Amino acid sequence: MYLKTVLGTKKTAQLGMAGPAVAIIGIFISMALSPSFSWSEHALSDLGIMEYGIFFNASLIICGVFYLLFSIGLLLNTGKEKMGMRIGSLFMILASIALVGIGAFTMADATYTIHFIFAMSFFVLVLLAYIILGLSMMKDTELRMLGILGIIFGLMGIAGWALMGGNEAWAIPEAITVFPAAIWLFILAHKYYNKYNNFNMIIGSIDE
Repeated sequence: MYLKTVLGTKKTAQLGMAGPAVAIIGIFISMALSPSFSWSEHALSDLGIMEYGIFFNASLIICGVFYLLFSIGLLLNTGKEKMGMRIGSLFMILASIALVGIGAFTMADATYTIHFIFAMSFFVLVLLAYIILGLSMMKDTELRMLGILGIIFGLMGIAGWALMGGNEAWAIPEAITVFPAAIWLFILAHKYYNKYNNFNMIIGSIDE
């Protein structure tokens, strides 16, 4: 399959590394340029409707597109018998689409409902992807530590949302989910880039 070959390469892994970096840089640039942003009163998405929201929104869209390509490559190059990786990859694909939606539809009144749906979908999907992929990686010696990190980060994110209660500090549980996710996904893509010529070489060892 042409698409399988094209998306199962080191170039796709490079996009997987670049995506989280772009998102984190964009978020911090937005924060630096938005002195009115408050961790105790805002959601990260509020950065998207502040004066320099273009940096926030554009970085999420770029990250989502890059990671969508990486995730599709991972799914297409995972054998049907490796169900854990396939399910985790599918959740990554859906989370990537939701991330693009967050950047494309801001918290402005006209698109708030759409933004909220994409945002909640992203956080649920990325936490599930963490845990499912982490459990699958536990069976592989090369990726076991990354799998453990994925599970820990997933549980951290769930705990962050559970402990938020009724306060309005949405940015805190969002950060607990997003920043570890960016680090973990960068490491995952980096492993593919450094050690393998294509996805098939690493997928063959996972879940065996």
